[in-house]
Amino acid sequence: MKISKQRDAYLDLVKGIAIIAVVVGHCIQFGSGVAFMQEEGYFYNDIFRFIYSWHMPLFMLVSGYLFSFSTKRHEWKELLKSRFTQLLIPMLSWAALITIALSLRGGDNTLLLYTFAKRFINDIWFLWAIFYNSLIVLLVRKYFSDSLWIYGVVYVLTFITPDTFGAGLYKFMYPFFVIAYLYGMGKLLWISYVLQKLNPIKITLIVAVLYIFLFSMYGYYSYIYTSGYSVVNFKSQTIAMWKLWNDIFRMCIGFAGSVLLLLLIRLIYDRTKNLIDIVWKLLQQIGIASLAIYIISGYMNSYILPKICKNFELNYMITILETVLVVTFCYGGFYLLRKWSVVNRFLLGGR
Repeated sequence: MKISKQRDAYLDLVKGIAIIAVVVGHCIQFGSGVAFMQEEGYFYNDIFRFIYSWHMPLFMLVSGYLFSFSTKRHEWKELLKSRFTQLLIPMLSWAALITIALSLRGGDNTLLLYTFAKRFINDIWFLWAIFYNSLIVLLVRKYFSDSLWIYGVVYVLTFITPDTFGAGLYKFMYPFFVIAYLYGMGKLLWISYVLQKLNPIKITLIVAVLYIFLFSMYGYYSYIYTSGYSVVNFKSQTIAMWKLWNDIFRMCIGFAGSVLLLLLIRLIYDRTKNLIDIVWKLLQQIGIASLAIYIISGYMNSYILPKICKNFELNYMITILETVLVVTFCYGGFYLLRKWSVVNRFLLGGR
């Protein structure tokens, strides 16, 4: 089964809007001055809270949904190979590139291997999340025929396994990837039934009310970065049940926010695509470049933006300007990188 051109355009549009939201969030965090960043003021910012309640879950939903079509078109071994070439090679390449750049800047060359390993494990964590969750899906599909019970068991295990080496982030993404994958495989027919039976505007209003209710409770410890994921503290050998409810809450608001955005974009796009076609096409082009924007802007956040903006204070006009400049710069990088096939393969997985 092949995705239609219309669906491709819609998903690119979703990714375009989502990656702009990601950049806005990062500009609030890294581009509002060193004091704001050190005091973690961004965690309490309402726009930041709004974006972070759904942005990565939305990307993971799109990734899982698209992966379902890949499994229909390609053999298991071919898919396994593509996960390595499209995900691991870019992570290795960027880690090597940044390590070399840091060494040329005058870092301690005796720690090059450590720096490379740290960059490889910690940078571009979203690709790691896709990689691990893809492997889980491939294994369950091959050996257990996409058993919902097995996926459920894996989900339960996420709560009691360690969060080391970024695993908390990957586990947080698991239900979004798997549910979107299963929906694309036609395993969750009740979702299609609801979408067909209820009026789109009515569904959107219901989801909006649910999201607003959940968002009212979204606080400092709702972020995966501040509270972690595992309910087990392996050092003290204790169990924190509040983390279980926190994980479930985080999943619920992630789904509510993502679905709300998907519904709103679909409603607005269908009613205005002929009126503001150039805007939609621009957002779709940004969506096509979303991976490159995510990667390049991530390194800009680490090494450039905080230094340039260290004396700034939170100002939304400045944040908008920073967002435009970052997205434009990153899109230019994407345009140049994909011109050379070898560079495109190593840095963007051949996309």
